[in-house]
Amino acid sequence: MRREDLEQLKRQFPLLDYLQRQHWVGRQTGSKQEFVGFCPLHAETHPSFYVNASKNLFYCHGCRRGGDLIRFVQLYLNLPFRDSVAHLKRERRLVTLR
Repeated sequence: MRREDLEQLKRQFPLLDYLQRQHWVGRQTGSKQEFVGFCPLHAETHPSFYVNASKNLFYCHGCRRGGDLIRFVQLYLNLPFRDSVAHLKRERRLVTLR
């Protein structure tokens, strides 16, 4: 898949939207575009999972993992890169059909 196609997929399906579809709850911090909540990648007692909606990136200070939408899907669903992209394409189609 071409880089342009990957960037378009990420623009069409923002990370924050995907997380909210997975029932992630975050609260705004400082900026209107930054959110913090419990990390969906590991068990924790204090919120350490940050999402920057304007940059479409995440980082967890607890498990020290971060990245973009595709990387999150890889970690969350334990999928290789190509399967993560295919999963997101299917999810995006479901969203647009509603």
